[in-house]
Amino acid sequence: MKYKIVPVRTSLILTNGYVAGNVLGNSNDSKGNIMGAIEGFNQLELEVEFTLGSLTSAEIKIEFSDNNTTFYQQAFSAISGSVNSLTLGVNTLIASGNYLLSLPISSKYIKISSHGTGTVTNSLLAITAKIRN
Repeated sequence: MKYKIVPVRTSLILTNGYVAGNVLGNSNDSKGNIMGAIEGFNQLELEVEFTLGSLTSAEIKIEFSDNNTTFYQQAFSAISGSVNSLTLGVNTLIASGNYLLSLPISSKYIKISSHGTGTVTNSLLAITAKIRN
């Protein structure tokens, strides 16, 4: 199985506003390093290490793009009767732990952003991407 590991966010205290990690795809990280193409890969696994601290929760938002300019946020659906209601997807973490989020890759770029809700004291969040085919 072919795969690569890409750091998205090193372990840092969260902020109350969304902060994007390294964009996966043909782009540079915050230090100008090339993150490498995700084309040819079809599965994304996000390893998330979270310490709640004084927070109420942390949120992770995942967005996709083919041009690294216009991003489309992951959507979640809820079906009631014959109605499928879509909302912009946010993954909410309410307890400390190691989480694994698995997603298919169908775009050239993926942006993963996170933030904390409540008091950020003693909170930590790290995200590592495993890109597989």
